[in-house]
Amino acid sequence: MQDLRNLFNQALSAVGNEIVVTDPAGPGKAQDMLRLWFPVARQAVFTAAHWPCLRATKLLARAATRDDSLPWTNADPAPDYMYSYALPVDMLQPQYMEDFAPFKIGRVGSEKLIFSNNPTPILCYTQDDEVPVNWDADVYRCVVWSLAAAINMSRSGKMNVTQKLEQQVVDLIMSAGENAANADDTYYDAIPSFWAGTGFQVPGLQNRFYYPTASFRVSAVAA
Repeated sequence: MQDLRNLFNQALSAVGNEIVVTDPAGPGKAQDMLRLWFPVARQAVFTAAHWPCLRATKLLARAATRDDSLPWTNADPAPDYMYSYALPVDMLQPQYMEDFAPFKIGRVGSEKLIFSNNPTPILCYTQDDEVPVNWDADVYRCVVWSLAAAINMSRSGKMNVTQKLEQQVVDLIMSAGENAANADDTYYDAIPSFWAGTGFQVPGLQNRFYYPTASFRVSAVAA
C-alpha cells in the first residue's frame, strides 16, 4: 500500500535500519529524521521529471501588462515579455504552456511571477503532492529511494551507499520516461514532455518550449 508509514519503513529498510515506524506523525528520533528529509527527498524526485500524475493545469491570473509606449521600468514584466502572471499557489515547478510558447519565471520586487506574451496563458505544472496514494508507482518507488539516500547521509555519512541509492532513482526516472512516452498516444514533433530538460534529445525536432527539469541529487543537501 502506498502510504506514508510504508514509505518511511521502506526507506529505513533500504539503509539497513531495523526500526519500524508505526505512526509517521508520532514521536521518535527516526520519525523526526524522516519528517525532516521527506520534503527534500520528495521534491528532488518531483522536479527531476515532468511526471504526468503530478500535473495540474490552470489559467493564469494576470498581474501586470507592459505599456510598450513607455520606457521599460523595474515594475514591468521582464524585457521581451508583454504580460506577467501570478504563480499557481500549489505549483512546485512549471512544465509547459498549453500552446508550448516560451515563458520565463522571475521576480518583480518580492513577488515571483511568470512572464509570457500570451494574453490568456494556460500553464501545465507539477504540484507538490504530499499524499503517496496519489502518486504513480514509479514516483512512489523513486521517493522511497530518494528518502533512503537522504537519511543515509544523516545516519551514516557513507557517500558510496548514498550514490548507489541515488543511481537507483536516476535509473527509475529514465525507465519511467520510456513508459510515459510509450503510453502517450499523442504524436509529438518534439520530444515527450517527460524527457524534456533531462538531457534526452532528438536533434532537429525540439521546437516546443518545456521548462527545464532539475538534476536529481539529494546527497549535496543531506551532507
